[in-house]
Amino acid sequence: MDRESKKMKILIGITGKNITATTHALINKLKKHYRQVDIDVISAYINNKNNDCDRTMCSKVYDLMVGGNVDDLRYPFKCLEHIRHLKSSIEITNNLYDVCFFVNSDKITDFTNFNIQKVYPKQLHIFDYALHEHDKTHSVFVSISEYFWYCNSIDYNNIATFYKFYNLSSDNTLLDRVYNDDNVPDNEKMGYEFFMYTKILGITNVE
Repeated sequence: MDRESKKMKILIGITGKNITATTHALINKLKKHYRQVDIDVISAYINNKNNDCDRTMCSKVYDLMVGGNVDDLRYPFKCLEHIRHLKSSIEITNNLYDVCFFVNSDKITDFTNFNIQKVYPKQLHIFDYALHEHDKTHSVFVSISEYFWYCNSIDYNNIATFYKFYNLSSDNTLLDRVYNDDNVPDNEKMGYEFFMYTKILGITNVE
């Protein structure tokens, strides 16, 4: 197991109905992996009455209320946009987080078979709009699905603009082409769009 010798500062950005149980499960996994770790949690949902996170398990917990239709497939990414704004304000007066996670607890709850891969903290990532693939041995973006992924702080901020990109899209954009593509099943279109967006940013995904 690749365990860090220095103290890691980690952010978990989480949304969904199952925030508490999912947060606890991920924190337990991270504490088994890293020797020394400080974990902050930002939970974002229509309300946070369902967030009963054990605050002794982490350094700080921030709760955000995000309006909208929770049944909309875009809603988790709207929450991510709010998480990004708060994360950025926290980092203005603190060091950058080493590793940042995003979890939709409606989709992901079990981390038993999840193996943590190396993320290079604070690595500046050069966007490659020609979509050239980067060296996977220096991954900064690891994903299980569009609903569970992690990376360094800088790339997190950029990936988290997906919701804004989605809503600002106009006719004949990538998203329109995806939605009009009968070869992409309806239940896979959001994920397809999300990973196409990371490619537009030039960020290579390692699954």
